[in-house]
Amino acid sequence: MENTSTLLILNPDDENKEYRCDVCYKYLSISPILFSDRIGSVCGRCYNDEDLDLLSTETIFHIQKAYENIANYIIFPCIYHNNGCNKQLRWCEVRDHEEMCDYKNIICPLSYPTFNAQYECDPTDICEWKGINKDLIQHIRNSHSNCVSNSNELAILSLDEDMRNDECNKILFFEVDGIFAIAVLYYFKNFECYYCNVLIDSSFKDCELFYYDLEILDITNKRCLILPGNKVDSLLGRNLTIKKKIGLELDIEMIKQFLKKSDIMTLSFKVMKVFKDKTEYLIKEASHESDKETLIPDVNCPCGGYLFFPVNICKNGHNCCEVCKFTNGFCQKCKTGFMKKTNSTLGNITTLTKYSCKNKPKGCTYTFEYDDLFKHENNCNLTTKNCVLKCNWKGTNQEMVKHMREKHCILQLKKENTFDQQVQSKSYPILFDNKIFILTIEYKFECPLFISMQCLGLEKWDYEFEFRILSSSTSINLLSTHICQPLTFEFPDSCARPRQIEYPFSFLCQFLTEFDKLKFKVNISKIQH
Repeated sequence: MENTSTLLILNPDDENKEYRCDVCYKYLSISPILFSDRIGSVCGRCYNDEDLDLLSTETIFHIQKAYENIANYIIFPCIYHNNGCNKQLRWCEVRDHEEMCDYKNIICPLSYPTFNAQYECDPTDICEWKGINKDLIQHIRNSHSNCVSNSNELAILSLDEDMRNDECNKILFFEVDGIFAIAVLYYFKNFECYYCNVLIDSSFKDCELFYYDLEILDITNKRCLILPGNKVDSLLGRNLTIKKKIGLELDIEMIKQFLKKSDIMTLSFKVMKVFKDKTEYLIKEASHESDKETLIPDVNCPCGGYLFFPVNICKNGHNCCEVCKFTNGFCQKCKTGFMKKTNSTLGNITTLTKYSCKNKPKGCTYTFEYDDLFKHENNCNLTTKNCVLKCNWKGTNQEMVKHMREKHCILQLKKENTFDQQVQSKSYPILFDNKIFILTIEYKFECPLFISMQCLGLEKWDYEFEFRILSSSTSINLLSTHICQPLTFEFPDSCARPRQIEYPFSFLCQFLTEFDKLKFKVNISKIQH
């Protein structure tokens, strides 16, 4: 539960030296908080700053857990208070707020020489504007209006020439439905690939309401490839650096294959709002295009299985799955080996394709995108799984309910039960609402007690449970209510480990019986939404 108590409210007009980092002099309000005899107190911003690289030094740092616990009760000013931000923040709010604060310090994108050269500016006439986040767009409109495009297209006259002249990094300023957007294209020479990112003038949360389609057009202005449904990011200064590979990867060699006769291309960025089912909409639209095979290519491997990311390429150019490469060792169509390079462009497209569950012949009608398919198949009601209590039985979820009744001792709800400290870990099956629940207790004398409750096949947080520890010597009972977690399978024979609730032993002492056992009751109820 989120803490609402307050121990101290820091006045931004005071120095508050004891609450400031000795490296950056910002507030000690982002974890981890470290201390060293040589440097002093260090905040999490400096700890995570790759340019500072504090961990590469010989300095010994100690994590200040005690301070972090106290900081939960302190109200911190925003570090951009002097720029005009008057927000007062709790410890848990600081990191997210600083990333999207309207008063964050930022520099003009055209202060980067690699972008400045694109608009044929005088190399000595680098923009020196520095300001706050919310003023950047107005600065670009006022000082660089000639750089704001009337279209959403970025022309690359020659891939090969740009690479020879180290002019591959590009930036495009444009507006769509009143929203200012920046498209950034970075070239990573060592990997021979571009990374593309589209940033809009919105918060991180609002960015989730948008996506963009990237269309690649050849020299004749004919669309030769579309990569739909890409994530839009928030316009923050840190996203305009070229230190990290961020955004959509574009494989240069693959792009050249689509361009065929020329290395001249145009990138068209179409920023749109998210539909109720974005992927279904995109695929439906693609089916009306004459170049359907380019938009949504065949997603089957020559072996008959699905093609998933990453897509491998055999020496004859066939697209193959991971099973063919690492299990069979050759392409099922031509029997040749594989190139080291993967088809990253096709791989990106497969992540937008919907796949049927492997249990479709048994009656499962669900379809899923690449990221969700395996999770569903491992937990589908029609998938054969091992018994959750790890006996040798196997079956479906519904068959497992019958198996539990016949072969395992079911824990009775509301009845008094005893847990022996000699047994370090035990799982209790419970049947409720025709579903299987597993109560897991881990306890060893003089150690904390850990409990968790899971429900088999649960996709929502629909149930809660009461856990009551009984005292035989006093009238005091400990009652706590928690949410039942989904009992999911990472593989058909392996359950995912739940998050556990911890009770310190120092608190449990008063509930121990004379034989150092714990007595408890448990009850499950359905949450009324």
